[in-house]
Parts: sequence; structure tokens; C-alpha cells
Amino acid sequence: MRHLLAVCTLFFLFSISGCGSEDGFTPQPAPSGQLRVVNAIPDSPGFSINFENQGVGFVDFGDSTPFVAVLPEVTRSLRVLYISNSQQTTLVQTELRIGINRFATAVITGTMANPQILLLDEAPVEFETGKAGVRFVHAASSVSGSVDFHLTTGDDPPGVAITTVPANSISEFFLFDAAEDLHLRAIASADSSTLWDSGVFATSAATGSLFVLLDYFGPGGGSARMIAVSSAGSLGFPSEVLPAAVHFLNMIPDRTAIDFYLDDVLIAEDLLFGDITDFTVLTAGDHTVRSTTANDATDVIVENTFTGGAGTFNSLAATGIGTTNSHLAGTEDRRRALGSATVSIKNFSPEAGLIDAFLLSSGQTVTNIRPTVDNLVSPGARRLKVLPGTYDVVLTEAANSTIVFGPSSTTFEDSHLYQLYFTDVDGGGGPVQLILREDPPVQ
Repeated sequence: MRHLLAVCTLFFLFSISGCGSEDGFTPQPAPSGQLRVVNAIPDSPGFSINFENQGVGFVDFGDSTPFVAVLPEVTRSLRVLYISNSQQTTLVQTELRIGINRFATAVITGTMANPQILLLDEAPVEFETGKAGVRFVHAASSVSGSVDFHLTTGDDPPGVAITTVPANSISEFFLFDAAEDLHLRAIASADSSTLWDSGVFATSAATGSLFVLLDYFGPGGGSARMIAVSSAGSLGFPSEVLPAAVHFLNMIPDRTAIDFYLDDVLIAEDLLFGDITDFTVLTAGDHTVRSTTANDATDVIVENTFTGGAGTFNSLAATGIGTTNSHLAGTEDRRRALGSATVSIKNFSPEAGLIDAFLLSSGQTVTNIRPTVDNLVSPGARRLKVLPGTYDVVLTEAANSTIVFGPSSTTFEDSHLYQLYFTDVDGGGGPVQLILREDPPVQ
């Protein structure tokens, strides 16, 4: 009956909005409500969001769907879906009724074992001249206590908190003077320790923001970071005070050993072909990186600028063969998602060249399915989430079925991180080999 009512209501609304062909009548759009969903569950895979029979979008951790127009004034079921054991599964759901011209936000918080939905229902805001607005969400499961939020300008001290928000809660809406040099800090109420610092950022007048405190998975030992959720999705803070980290790889098969210099300081020495260092924490921003022949700083292989983004883990590999060498830099995802393995496929093999990569399940071949990763250059890298299980790893020449590596049976376990490095043999040339690194969860 509820579905019939919804269909009839839609028909009625569209019938009204479709009228107006006579002179003097201006067609009006059908009334609607607006809905967006934020994924704040730290161990989550990506979620598909369904509002009754309407798809709202797909949302990864730390991201938000844009606002989507939905049927107003009808109670409907909001469902959060994910893939488990190759089946679409409902994680959590709730009934929701959105009014005409109302803006609803659903923040999915907690953990996969204990999910919750925080609901926010807002009317359009009329701002005073020069004012902007903000609402805070404490969705960081790593911070069990309340958090004080301090909003100042420039280098002013934190001062008095604009609000204190308990865990898994949403604050009131606060108006403040829009400025180019705002500064926000999240401080633990219990011990006054700074959890996160935005650095300087700007906000325009007549804009309303939703700032969401999330779990943090970057370097430096912090526990939380903030995102700003807009009508179109989520954004980071460009000057947030977080470090970066980088590790170094020697993927040049015809050099005995190499050294790496970071900002003219020797950071990794005597790396043999295939060696990979631990992560080094550094200040976020631009750095000069130079690889040289081991113990000979004057024999420079490659020198360039590397940018370490705030809150990111990074890899930097010396690659190539002979005198044709380069550095390949990329970020690494260290967050673990329940129900999936994180797999990075990295092509460091000059012999292989441009390739397609396949993760084949039982019964699949390179001729009857599309590549898992296609047109991967050397050097090049792609990262993906895969369902746990055993796969045959195969590389082919790009756009044809000529196999250049594999099949190699490989098991990917739930919540593990994997790096698949494809290289030449020591000294250069084929056959292509695989260096597999696995990083299981800390017990």
C-alpha cells in the first residue's frame, strides 16, 4: 500500500507540474526534498545508498554523496548496502520522511559491527550580511569522549570553544563572520590535547558548512581529522597540520645498489634491486629527491621534486633500465576495510611494457572477462579493493591475450594490504617476476 501511495503521489505531482500550456500559467517544478549521505565508519568498504527504490549514490569512507532530490512528505526506508560474500547486504536502515524544500543529511557512524545513523533535518538558511554558518559532527570512533571545537582567525590562541560535541553527535548550527584566515582546532575535552588543527582556511559569506570529525589513518600517530561536507561532496582542509610519510624502492634491475637523498640528506643507502625501506615521516609539502649510485653522490640517476600531501603515506621508486630512469611516486592507502583486501598493482618491468592485469576467479580466463586493470604503463600503479579469496594473477600484453606473467595463484585475505610489484629479473629482461608484500592487520 505504501508503494502504491508513493507512485500515486508522484503521478499527481508530475501531472500538476506538467500542466500550464494555457496563457497566463507558469509551469512549476515538482516539489522535492533533498538527501545526502556521509560515510564515517572507519572500517567500512564503499556503501551503496538506497532510499526505498531510488539509488542515492555510492559513498566511500570519508566522503559524501551530493544532495539528491527525493520524493517529499512520504516515509521511506533509507538502506545502507555493501557487498559481503559476493552478496549485497543491508548494514543498517531507518525510516525517513523528508519535507518539501528540506535538506536531510544521514551520517553513517560507529563501526561495521555496531553501525548507527545520525539524522539531520534542515531548512534553507537566510544569512545576515557577511555571515557564514557551521555545524559540527563528532563521528570519530577513535575518540570516545567529547570534543571541543575552537574557531578563531589567524594565529589567535584557541580561546573559548564554540561548542562541545559528544561522541556520535551533531551540534547546533552556529553563525560566524566569514573570513579568509579562519583557524579551527578540535581539542579533547578530557585532557585538552589537540586532536586536529586545520591551519588557515577561508569561508565565503552566506555559506553553510558541515564539518565532520573522522578517524585518521595517516602518519604521525594522530587519531582524528576533519572533512568539510558541501552540497556536492566532501573536501579536505588545504593547510591542515598533518605530516606526510614516504618509503623508498629500488626497482632498477641493472644497478647493483643505489642511495636516496631527501632535501640533500642521505635518507636510504645501499638499496639493492627489489629493496624497500620502512616509512620515514616528514613535513608535508614539496621536497627534492635524488637517487644516486650507492656511495657516489655525484653519480645522479634521477633528481626531481616530490610532494607529500598532508596526512598521506607515499611510495617513491627509482625505476627504468640502463640510462632511461625515472622516479614513480604515489600514495598508499593504509586504511583497512572489513570485507575486502586492498591490492596495489605496480608495473616496474621495462620488459613487460604496457600491460593488462587480471585477477581471475575459478573458471575465468583472460579471453572471457575484462581486465581487472587495463593499459597499465611501465612504470605505473593502480590500487583497488577486492573481495577476499584466491585468484590467479595474470598479466597480458595490453589489449590482447598474450600472457607475459602467470597464472600465479594468490590468496587475498580480509582487511589485509597487498603490494604486487612486477619487475624484470635481476640484471634486466624477462621473464617478468612478482615481488609480493602482505601487511596483515595488527592483532
